[in-house]
Amino acid sequence: MLGDSATVTGSFAPDEGFIEEDAVVQLASNLNRQSMEEDGGSGSGARSVHDTEELAYKLLASLPRSRLATIQRRIAPLLQFDVVGSLPTEVSLQIFSYLPYPTLLACGVVSCRWQALSNDQSLWKALCQARGWTWRHVPRSHTFGSVHHQRSADWDNSDDEGMGDSDEEEETESPSTPLLEAAKAELALMQAELDSGFASMSTSMSNLSLDSSSSVASSSFTFVPGNPSPEDPAAAAAFVPPHRSAARQNRHSAPSILQDFSTAKPDYKLLHQTHIKLRNRVLSSSYRLSPLQTRGAPTNTHTSTVYCLQLYTYPETGKQVLFTGSRDRTVREWNLSTGMVERVIADVHNSSVLSICVHNGYLASAGSDRKVALWHLETNKLVKVLTDHEESVLCVRFDDRRLVSCSKDRTVRIYSFPALEFQFVLGAHRAAVNAVSISESFVVSASGDRSVRLWDAETGKLLRTLNDHHTRGIASIDFCPPFVVSGSSDKHVRLVDMHTLQGWSTSPDHDYGPEVPPSASALHFSSDGNGNSNGTWTCQICGSNSIESAFAAHRGPADRYGRPVGGCHHSDLVRTVALGEDFVLSGSYDLSVKVWDRKTGYLIANLTGGHTGRIFCIGFDSKKANCVMRRRPGTKIVNAEGNEVRLYGAGLGGWMTMENFISGFPGCEFQVREALAEVIGEQKAEFFFDRFLEHFFAEPDALFFKSLGLNCIRIAVGYRHFEDDMNPRVLKPNAFKHLDRAISICAKHSIYTVIDMHTAPGGQSGGWHADAGSHIGYFWRHKDFQDRLVWIWEKIAEHYKDNEWVAGYNVLNEPADPHPQHASLIAFYDRAHAAIRAIDKRHILFLDGNTFATDFTKFPDDAGQRWDNTAYAIHDYAVFGFPSSPEPYEGSQAQIEKMEKTYQRKREWMDKRGLCAWNGEWGPVYGRKEYDGDETDAINKRRYAVLRDQLGIYKKDGLSWSIWLYKDIGFQGMVYVSRSTPYMQRFEEFLRRKQRLAVDAWGKDDKHVKHIYQPIVDLIKSSVADPSHLKLYPPIWSVEERVTRISRTILVAEFMVKEWAEAFRGLDEEQLEELAKSFAFENCAERDELNKALREFSSIA
Repeated sequence: MLGDSATVTGSFAPDEGFIEEDAVVQLASNLNRQSMEEDGGSGSGARSVHDTEELAYKLLASLPRSRLATIQRRIAPLLQFDVVGSLPTEVSLQIFSYLPYPTLLACGVVSCRWQALSNDQSLWKALCQARGWTWRHVPRSHTFGSVHHQRSADWDNSDDEGMGDSDEEEETESPSTPLLEAAKAELALMQAELDSGFASMSTSMSNLSLDSSSSVASSSFTFVPGNPSPEDPAAAAAFVPPHRSAARQNRHSAPSILQDFSTAKPDYKLLHQTHIKLRNRVLSSSYRLSPLQTRGAPTNTHTSTVYCLQLYTYPETGKQVLFTGSRDRTVREWNLSTGMVERVIADVHNSSVLSICVHNGYLASAGSDRKVALWHLETNKLVKVLTDHEESVLCVRFDDRRLVSCSKDRTVRIYSFPALEFQFVLGAHRAAVNAVSISESFVVSASGDRSVRLWDAETGKLLRTLNDHHTRGIASIDFCPPFVVSGSSDKHVRLVDMHTLQGWSTSPDHDYGPEVPPSASALHFSSDGNGNSNGTWTCQICGSNSIESAFAAHRGPADRYGRPVGGCHHSDLVRTVALGEDFVLSGSYDLSVKVWDRKTGYLIANLTGGHTGRIFCIGFDSKKANCVMRRRPGTKIVNAEGNEVRLYGAGLGGWMTMENFISGFPGCEFQVREALAEVIGEQKAEFFFDRFLEHFFAEPDALFFKSLGLNCIRIAVGYRHFEDDMNPRVLKPNAFKHLDRAISICAKHSIYTVIDMHTAPGGQSGGWHADAGSHIGYFWRHKDFQDRLVWIWEKIAEHYKDNEWVAGYNVLNEPADPHPQHASLIAFYDRAHAAIRAIDKRHILFLDGNTFATDFTKFPDDAGQRWDNTAYAIHDYAVFGFPSSPEPYEGSQAQIEKMEKTYQRKREWMDKRGLCAWNGEWGPVYGRKEYDGDETDAINKRRYAVLRDQLGIYKKDGLSWSIWLYKDIGFQGMVYVSRSTPYMQRFEEFLRRKQRLAVDAWGKDDKHVKHIYQPIVDLIKSSVADPSHLKLYPPIWSVEERVTRISRTILVAEFMVKEWAEAFRGLDEEQLEELAKSFAFENCAERDELNKALREFSSIA
């Protein structure tokens, strides 16, 4: 029977449908009595957790289900404890700060507490700052009046003057469809009704933003900021699109409510969500047209076809405008916020303006009147007119160093800038040269002869020709080394890497391109916390929304890469192309603008309905800070255009900081300078060191450096070049003499420079390379030393604040602050940052970690906001790359993993906070025949293996780096002073004794002296009672390292300084010149295997 169930409750088993209160009480009493009996009758025994659990279960089992449900609701909070929500707010926000934005949004629906946390402005501000999205309070302006839009019945649809002849027969042009403009107006109305709260079409994808809210004139299309400015999200949120109704268009009075946004509190979540929404609209081709000019538009607009345009941001104000050039012979400047023309440049050209280029305060225009004109924007004055071409000038481009133009006369002309002195005429093309593009020291030209040609802008030499690059004449190109994208009258777009000749094309006729794997997920954007969202996108041609590529989605004829022989490509001549970091844009006579994935060639967006005539020019721009220098948004270093720049280079050590192992002297630089002045006199000593600096780095060095594909030199400088210890805070007359020369040479060859403060007053560490002659870093113990270095940085910042080839300032090399919390270093960085930023807000600050650039653990958590535009420098020397390696390097998986683990540990702090890491020093030390004999080759084979494996590790992370070093006397340099030079001959025996005494810390081999120092080490270890007292700062120095470093590199080396100086006694200036000239490039040997590895890496990268 059910009533006889043999359960622990016995006769007290309840009726689930009914129970009396005293029955429960009786059950509890029985259970309590049973428990006491189990405890031996004491009643006071400590019941175990298990017993308590059993008791609770029995009590609950005696209750009806209705009561159990009540209890469940009561105990639910105990079972669902909110750990994160219960923490202090600042701790909870720190946890949330590691989340990508989709997860942050999901957290907002968990609970009220999590919603409040996930909406915190500090989280969204950090996400916006990582993407370079800023909130600006833009002054409100009111423009009231009517905007009249009407269709011009007699619009001139004559031939495109901006295209030259081809070497094949022209096809018949298709007339434009007259009904499209009405459709455009209807589309704009529909979009406005559906999208009344939508602010602008500015959008950002990864690190490139596509701003697409305005179209210009009848035949030019641009992605530009909308109206109002997309940089004012508050205004954007409240903006009601124009053209909603005729009544609204023609209203002359002010609206009933004018919201004042001048004091609006920044809403960074709104800002972030607006950018994401806009990005998704472009990707899905869901855009709204905002015409700046339509046919028949009144008041100061163009009166004929618009051929060219360019977005431009004034560096002084950050205001972004649009310049356009037209058949009406004028150039006009448009205010993108009001849609009005603010400047007209007229009476310069006698016929159509076919091309414009705007940069750094100047505007160049080219026309069918054979003229190239240069205009200074600030003074609004014409600078010069060039009339060297014999036919229409089809394209003009310029940068800070040169101006290049091309023409129907089949030539390209190069002029110096801004002097505009003629340099070269390039005449290899067989038909009109329709387009040119310049970057660094290269010029690329494209012609109706179907070829693309790469030229050396410095010499005018033709470097490479891509014949039959398209099947018909090439109309447009854009160039961002090493990539060239081109558009042609064959209706196709093609991108090619000029190094490898690999790339992609929308045409099936080309026999190379990226393989499309069968399972390729063509348009998948992963969620990464940087604003990228997951999603697959509908092909704009066939409507497919599968995960396959737009190419593979077409089941018609396909090439061997799975791409269709028709479909996604343009259906008419591709007149204009633009190359971004992640996207390629193309505009065509077919009235469409297409957005392509730069890496794969997949079609991302197809923008149609914007124009009723041919599209001649497109332009797009990113939301970037107003600067011309290199900067860091989040984890990447980018240039002024917002494109990522990876800095690959080397340190110029031993030059303006003369280190003993590099230059061959003992001790510290200040010691040898003083000793040499004592031996040969101050004048001759200064002559020698000046000539040494002159020869050590010159133009041949830069040319060789550039030939390896490297683009950045870290210039190590010592503070004594700027001030004397006995005359502090007084700038030396020649303080910038050699630094200016080196930076200028590098700029000439498109090499960036990082100014590295390698030594500080008092010494920033106990290392010999701090040039202090002591093992104690007194820089951290005397405020005056820190004050002096801040003053020096102020002078450097003032001197280089406008130099675009200076990538940034490495504030202090390898600091070693002994404070347990790194307090002195952090305080100094605060001061240095504030001082530099008061003068120079543009350049990157590279901040080394503590303890020789290895430790960031005590750096502030708010560093990303505290120190803006900053990268964090590690020094990643692999233990296997030194003579003291614990084991021979064989390249085993375990050894590679050990190197990678050490490297990852150094950058872990940056990665957790989404900050930029830079490897300021790394690289093995190599063997030398004169010291290592027959073992040299085997030693170097292992060291080169270390080098290549480190490069592989860095490549995976896309890490920017600066190898140590460029030039020395044979330890590490990419080039090294030949042993047959006067300097090396004079000091040959001296250097042998240095090596035997191991007085150079770098690359030391102490096998000859280890037995001398070991007893001292043993004595110290045995005499110190508490072993923990042996662990002095820096912790990376063991007792052995500390004893031997101090003894050899400071004490013993000091006794050799005068001997080195005595070798100069009696030499005249001619002989001193010969010694200094030993360090010139022509007197150096190249370390082939090292350079080969760097060259191969730069080619791959």
